[in-house]
Amino acid sequence: MVPVLEQVSTTLKDNIQVVKIDTKKYTSIASKYNIEALPTFIIFKDGKPFDRFVSKIITR
Repeated sequence: MVPVLEQVSTTLKDNIQVVKIDTKKYTSIASKYNIEALPTFIIFKDGKPFDRFVSKIITR
């Protein structure tokens, strides 16, 4: 996911900000936003959570 997020961040740098949070280091942020699985994506609008989804990583 990291390469995709880096590309999105670069391409849309004038419109969005992509931020990664280390949930083990910042447990209070994980608790505040009810992050229970990784990776969890939270989209913020006007500084407030607008939408969220958990990506499922498929291994073969």
